[in-house]
Amino acid sequence: MTTSSRKTFAVIIERNGQELARDILHGDGGADARSKLMQLVRQHEIDPFDEPIHCRIEELSE
Repeated sequence: MTTSSRKTFAVIIERNGQELARDILHGDGGADARSKLMQLVRQHEIDPFDEPIHCRIEELSE
């Protein structure tokens, strides 16, 4: 029997230490992370040129 090694990640956008947006990303993380970050920026109407934003990805425990 095979088990799925699919991982779950949290994609987080912060500015000045305050979390602006967070979403869950399923899969390998790196491949879809950039598109998920851009989707969050548009969805939450975050202006990345207003002040710098910090984007990070955290692997979530199963």
